[in-house]
Amino acid sequence: MNIKIEEKVKNMSRISRFSEQQQDIAKALKESPKTIEQLREELGINARELNEELKKLINMKLVERKEEKYKLIDYIEQKLGSNRKEEYDEPEGAYIANMIIEGTSEDKETLKKEMDVLEERIKKEPFKILHFERSEPEEIEVEEEKKANSEFIEVKVTTPKVSDMIYLAINYGPSSIEILEPDTTEIKMDQLQNILNDVASGVHYYTSIILQQRQAVEKMKQQIAMLEKERRELGLT
Repeated sequence: MNIKIEEKVKNMSRISRFSEQQQDIAKALKESPKTIEQLREELGINARELNEELKKLINMKLVERKEEKYKLIDYIEQKLGSNRKEEYDEPEGAYIANMIIEGTSEDKETLKKEMDVLEERIKKEPFKILHFERSEPEEIEVEEEKKANSEFIEVKVTTPKVSDMIYLAINYGPSSIEILEPDTTEIKMDQLQNILNDVASGVHYYTSIILQQRQAVEKMKQQIAMLEKERRELGLT
């Protein structure tokens, strides 16, 4: 699956692109849900700015409000939870895979910035990287008489559990992933249940982003139609 950097990766990777205040809010909420007063006292952010940042995080489907408290949505909380690092602080596992993650963009600088974000995220994951390679940008033809820049990351990684591979596939959307080891594996029912829950949560998360973008496009179309109607009524067209 090729990633159109300008349109999709900005949404998919925005966790790594929080403003400084949004990062502070996320760290505070990772510890526990908090009221706006608790956040203001802990972070030293004035009420107006704090409200604005919380609204942005809610619109990005990263934070939700339950009664008087704000919290990270369940999917983000699971992936950023304080126990995640402990879960993988064990000897390197038996699962080895090779992933290729591709990006395309008409703008070369935009492509570089977004691939930099992906590289940084991958290298921060609590898995052992056996091989990492990043290509130079290359001009490709995406449509007739239309060109774009393309770049890919190839990473060979080892993980303790098969569910870790599912996590990587959901969070990085590689164009290909090849399991190199082991030849066979067994999955217990509770493990399968956890994997399916991770897949369902990931699909729900990205579906909500797509729906949000579609709604924004429809709203923009309506606004444009209203402006065109007003211009016609004023005799400006």
